[in-house]
Amino acid sequence: MAVEQKAHDGMLTMYAPAMGVDDGGAAVWGDAATIVPWNMYQAYGDPAILRQNYQAMRSWVDWISNSTKTPNLWTGGFQFGDWIALDGENPALPTGKTDEDFIASVYYFYSSKIVSKSAAILGKKEDAKKYADQAAAIKEAIQKEYITANGRLAIDTQTGYALALYFGLVPENQCQRVVHDLAVRLGKDNDHLKTGFVGTPFICQVLSKFGNHKLATKIFMNEDFPSWLYAVNMGATTVWERWNSVQEDGTMNPDGMNSLNHYSIGAIMEWGYRYLLGIADHTPGYKTLTFAPNYDYRLKKVSGYYASSYGKFTASYQIETDAKHTIQLSLTVPFGQTVKVQLPRSEKNGVIVNGEKKAIGQFTLTAGSYEISYVPDQDYIERYTAETPVVQIMADPKLVTEISKETDVLSFFKDPNNLNNLGKMSLGTLASILPFINIAPETLAKINHLLESTPLLSERKERGMD
Repeated sequence: MAVEQKAHDGMLTMYAPAMGVDDGGAAVWGDAATIVPWNMYQAYGDPAILRQNYQAMRSWVDWISNSTKTPNLWTGGFQFGDWIALDGENPALPTGKTDEDFIASVYYFYSSKIVSKSAAILGKKEDAKKYADQAAAIKEAIQKEYITANGRLAIDTQTGYALALYFGLVPENQCQRVVHDLAVRLGKDNDHLKTGFVGTPFICQVLSKFGNHKLATKIFMNEDFPSWLYAVNMGATTVWERWNSVQEDGTMNPDGMNSLNHYSIGAIMEWGYRYLLGIADHTPGYKTLTFAPNYDYRLKKVSGYYASSYGKFTASYQIETDAKHTIQLSLTVPFGQTVKVQLPRSEKNGVIVNGEKKAIGQFTLTAGSYEISYVPDQDYIERYTAETPVVQIMADPKLVTEISKETDVLSFFKDPNNLNNLGKMSLGTLASILPFINIAPETLAKINHLLESTPLLSERKERGMD
């Protein structure tokens, strides 16, 4: 990469080696010049990788500054966009619906920020300030161009919301507005991804980070197209280039670009390690890491490990089905590493670590093996909600019986046509938009209370509650 950059004034060609193709200079792909060395430094904590590549990192960002048509934004050049996204308005174009200049400008900001941080680590104070100022100017320009004063993103796509949140472009007091808008966008898309290479790695991460881990897990566990488990159910043992490189009938996607070993959308596993397993954060080289798992009723047993230069950190946990809904964890910390443990819903009842009770679920561990257990302040049994679609209600005979004591509205949905046409909406939504779905406000309040206090049918079966 560095060799090709020298021959192209800092631009990164489409391929390295270029193989005679001088085209390139695209965001995300070209930003490998900064992101790869930076991520290597995060993994190993050795600044040598930054020192060896600093000139190439800086020259890439300088090339963008010299090539853009708009000060402090990246516009005017060729871009891949959100490659092979499913939301493109023109089916013939694989670049997706998310504004290409927005994506490019976000990565212009990110690469400038990386160069600034790398310069600071290497003791290059003038460069550190120069590129920090540049990153701040780009961030301000992005906010003025794409985010309103009230926090509405001008780009209503899954990828647009994910990038704005992941890269810290949204003012802190407006983040929940943008997270809500992302959830609404996903709802319009039937809680399935329409993202391409750019947006896919970040959707579940921002949902979990900003308090919607349940939706992130739902997306992760979808089994129909487009989803990761669609490919698994089709027999995939490697990650495909497209969500449906192999179609349901077993034929290859006729649109081409069907590599069956193409990791891009496999980047979901960063979410898996960070938010599901719980390696939430770490210092460069993993000398110190934060263990903060997110639990979900659909994944009651989770285990994994990460082998850093200090050795193998292992973690496993399970949500018990006993009366107290106890959570059991096992951790192994290698010598020289420090682990900051942050356990959710643990403030009230305390935590037992190797037989010793700790007051709250935030504590530090050093080398050793640990057995941890606690009763969460709030259980992880999943219950119905006021937003539960009618089709899910109708699949639970006990729930249908209880609701029918309050109203006979569910008899309308015994007709398969009515259920198919309207069953994806909740009773509250249907009552608010359809005059023939007549539910008195006090009755709807009773139904919603019933829903919110009733465990899902699958939960009751698993726990022997019926």
